Amino acid sequence: MTEWLATAIGNVARINPPKPKYSELHDDDLVGFVPMAAVNEVSGEISVVDKRPLGTVRAKSYRTFAPGDVLFAKITPCMENGKSATVPELPNGHGFGSTEFHVLRPSSDIDAEYLWNFLRQKTYRAEAENHMTGSVGQARVPASFLRDSVIPLPPIPEQRRIVEYLASVNDCTRLAAEHLAEARRIVNSANRSLYHSACTGRLTEGWRRENADGADGEIPAGWKTVRIKDIAECLDRLRKPVNNAERAKRKQIVPYYGANGQVGWIDEALFNEPLVLVVEDETFTGRTKPFSYLISGPSWVNNHAHVLRAGDEVSPEALNILLSFYDFIPLTSGSTGRRKLNQRSLLEAELLLPPVLEQQEIVRRVDEGLQNMEQIRDQLDRVTSMLGRTVQAAATKMFRRDLVTPAEVAE
Repeated sequence: MTEWLATAIGNVARINPPKPKYSELHDDDLVGFVPMAAVNEVSGEISVVDKRPLGTVRAKSYRTFAPGDVLFAKITPCMENGKSATVPELPNGHGFGSTEFHVLRPSSDIDAEYLWNFLRQKTYRAEAENHMTGSVGQARVPASFLRDSVIPLPPIPEQRRIVEYLASVNDCTRLAAEHLAEARRIVNSANRSLYHSACTGRLTEGWRRENADGADGEIPAGWKTVRIKDIAECLDRLRKPVNNAERAKRKQIVPYYGANGQVGWIDEALFNEPLVLVVEDETFTGRTKPFSYLISGPSWVNNHAHVLRAGDEVSPEALNILLSFYDFIPLTSGSTGRRKLNQRSLLEAELLLPPVLEQQEIVRRVDEGLQNMEQIRDQLDRVTSMLGRTVQAAATKMFRRDLVTPAEVAE
């Protein structure tokens, strides 16, 4: 293997080069413009280059750069999040961008992508964070840190082999991440399917064959059609909204619930029993969350959720399962963005009610299924986290020369 040198970045790249004269351009000629938001912190790519007339930007204090330069965000939290990129082709070969970028212009001794990969390491960004100056929320990496940072410097052909290898690692990781995201979508879809099968009787079809009298007809054996008002009491008259400012004055000891779950705390309880809360006015169209959820113990509920107390024919747990993904949308009124399910429509809604013993089996199976899906999500999260660490580990080892490219092995 060839010997690697080590040198300060300032010896092989110019930091924040001066603004060019633009003598060959006119004010109406287009140039590129890159705001901070255009740099993808995950991929390290510039998502889009805006085009602006030179005359609208040349007199302002924007950073200037050219194709092949490397942009490095200097301000928190953009730097820590990894906002850096190599500059692509630009209109008329000139670009302007956020003043919160440092611009590094590589010399012929260093490949731009090699420099970018080095700056992008988490270990490097962590070190840069330790050298930030300025007030909290406005801290910035000084140009001197970049200039004085020591970088390993193999010959250009070897730099390019390293860039190609890290690109292949990134490509494999990106593909794996896409597969993991698809797996998560499948799990989330299975969540809704689990509830649907519970509410239609498919989940306990085998259980009925072993335990119930009679065979399934149009509806499962032993099930019956009921209205919600037949099996549950509505307690909406007892709920009471309290705004944030008022709640802040009180002790924070009792959960305060709204349409989508707990939204705060309050000092006393309106209820103290198992209840099913159903969305009253929130997002209905395109909703992925359940329409209902179960609460128990001391609680306070505002006026964005209907409050149901399960009757003798249904358990609170079973009622929640039956309502979680009920098709309430046709029963709602109002605009698409903020539809409302009024109390009358809720209570008149019909559903299929299984016998109490089968309800218990449904609750058990749904709980078991949800636990299994949560375990799968945890595993997907761990693998996704491992992917990110794999890319960083490969880069770190490569720059330390603890890892060699396949081309080096072949040599």
